[in-house]
Amino acid sequence: MAGVTTRSWNTAVGTGLLRVLVGLSLLRWRGPLARRLGGASESDRVLPLLFGYFGVRDVTVGVVTLASTRPSGDVRRAVNWQGIADATDAVLVAGVAAAGRLSRPRAVAAGALAVVSAAAEFVTAAQLGRANEGRATSAR
Repeated sequence: MAGVTTRSWNTAVGTGLLRVLVGLSLLRWRGPLARRLGGASESDRVLPLLFGYFGVRDVTVGVVTLASTRPSGDVRRAVNWQGIADATDAVLVAGVAAAGRLSRPRAVAAGALAVVSAAAEFVTAAQLGRANEGRATSAR
């Protein structure tokens, strides 16, 4: 790797901290969030578990992204993993909706958010890769 640029560092720190904060919030308030955002009933155990999974996963992805700012780190790869995580969310939301645990409007909104987030992260990762390639070429 050519090193961590200011742009990649800013991207990693911004998205990494956001992931950690969102993940901790999802873990702390998974029940109320599952009821309010997911329409879960008080007795529903599946949606709060799903929100908890999203929380653990976001904290993990956030920490990995923050760690990618180290000199030997690969921010582009960490941001790409964020995209993979969000694309997986779309699949999970579709499965939960197909099982009847999530209403269609909520599933469409959550799925759209996951797909748009994943696309933005894949584009950002590609841009970071092109920027690093340009730096490597100009250094020759």
